[in-house]
Amino acid sequence: MNKVALRCFQTCNVGYNSDMAPKLSDEQRQALARRPDAPLEVEDPETHGKYALVRMDVYEQMQKVPSYGDTSPDPREFYPAFLDAVKNDLDAPGMEEYDNYKPPQAET
Repeated sequence: MNKVALRCFQTCNVGYNSDMAPKLSDEQRQALARRPDAPLEVEDPETHGKYALVRMDVYEQMQKVPSYGDTSPDPREFYPAFLDAVKNDLDAPGMEEYDNYKPPQAET
């Protein structure tokens, strides 16, 4: 699918709504359950096209990532998404030791 068609598919709502969404098969549900934090790669047996199934909340987060084209992104724009991604790790047991961490002083 070319970029224009893909953009239209994502934004034009071409007569498709969530009531028409295909349902997961038992095989897909079991595969997703085995790796709940990773995308599930599936292949169309007729076209051999490969797809990634991800939870809707993950997909919505991916949609928030700005597209920069050929320009370099400003890394500060990713700080909120990074903080959201690691917030549970920052509160993990033992991490409070880093609250009092003092970096080594440079020798003069």
